[in-house]
Amino acid sequence: MPGFLGRQTRAARVWDPSNPSGSPLQVISLMLGLASLPGCADAEPIGDGTHVGLLLDFTGALAGSGANIEKAGILAAEEINAVGGVAGDELFVVVADTHTDLAWGRARAEAMLQSESVDLVLGPELASIAAGIDELADREDALFVLPGLTKPAFELQDPLLNTVTMSPSTSELACALATRIARDKHRDVLIVAERDEFHQSLAMTMLEIFTSQGSSFRPNQGRVVVLAERPSVDPSRMYTVGSGAEFGAGQWSSVTMREVIDTKIAAVAVAAFAYRGSELLWLFGSSNPGASYYVSPALNAQGVLDALPEALKPNLLGIGPIEDDSTGFETNFRDRWGDEIPFSESWFYFDAMVMSALALEAFRTDPSRTLREHMLEISRPPGDLIRWNDLGQGLETLRNGGSVNYHGVTSPCDIKDDGQLKDGLFILRYWKIEDGIRTPELFVNCGRLPTAG
Repeated sequence: MPGFLGRQTRAARVWDPSNPSGSPLQVISLMLGLASLPGCADAEPIGDGTHVGLLLDFTGALAGSGANIEKAGILAAEEINAVGGVAGDELFVVVADTHTDLAWGRARAEAMLQSESVDLVLGPELASIAAGIDELADREDALFVLPGLTKPAFELQDPLLNTVTMSPSTSELACALATRIARDKHRDVLIVAERDEFHQSLAMTMLEIFTSQGSSFRPNQGRVVVLAERPSVDPSRMYTVGSGAEFGAGQWSSVTMREVIDTKIAAVAVAAFAYRGSELLWLFGSSNPGASYYVSPALNAQGVLDALPEALKPNLLGIGPIEDDSTGFETNFRDRWGDEIPFSESWFYFDAMVMSALALEAFRTDPSRTLREHMLEISRPPGDLIRWNDLGQGLETLRNGGSVNYHGVTSPCDIKDDGQLKDGLFILRYWKIEDGIRTPELFVNCGRLPTAG
């Protein structure tokens, strides 16, 4: 079948989302089995269809997110196939594992594209891989869509012509957390960050906001703790620490986690992935349950929160997309996947898969414009408003030469000409825990920190 940008499409190993007898776990095993191969060209044929790649992390530091995100992509493909697919073709999901590694992730992306089975890839999550894909995308004449919340440490200086970003930026997330901490009238804050690109960037951006704006914040009391790359937190181990006053001068020191915990600071921001973040909350909560804990989007998962001490839950506040009465996405996800709850990243990947299918439909109708141009147009007015659960109408409108404006499970997905989300904060909510359940509290905002008074 001709590729979407004019190339001949070969087969690739995938799990066919139109065949529920398959299993996402089988996909993971299958793709890991291919890890030693230079590419996917020798894989089992799957027949003609529309192929969208998922470049995810099933192993390595981000391993906890890959399977959940993949299920969001599969759910979106099932929704598309249930209303006729893309231009009459079934939508297939092609999956590859980055191993959360720069060299491996780039090799898997290159193999995925050179196999000519996909012309559009969702992912990767790792910022260092994302930062190096534009040259690859340009050379292979393909489009990368970056939906992940753990990706936005990758801040763009210039528009990337083969890249679209669909998640809030690091600076938006950092400002939202810093603003809320300040408005809760905390003058001292400890920021504990996992040692990965996204969370280090998030933590340091928060600290920069506090030290540059925070007239009610005491910079000498603010510190960032950067965790070592270890599988668990050791309270007796030395970790890298910088204080607010020292941060600008680049002065760092070491301290044990036990010393950090025993400081009993009233506000603690935890910037970490689910496993490490849960461990940190247990450690801090057992010693200082009365503190206020502000958590990064990677901890916005009910399953993670359920495992925390009950005494700690009333003191948690986070940010992330949360289902309201008008969507039903989380309900659909849980019904499809045995009551599993979607991670924050999965909401964005669902929308990215749907928008990819809509853009591919539009490209089939009007190939005179690029796939990226179609995706930007679909993301914003003035086309017909199409919601995530009305995809049949959207595909038909595009097939007939019309235009659509997609509103997804993360609300409007307006993307600017530079490929960046117009307003990343619009799709997020602050949440707290009430009666054991994440409950939306306020829409996220970002502004100048309150002045001392």
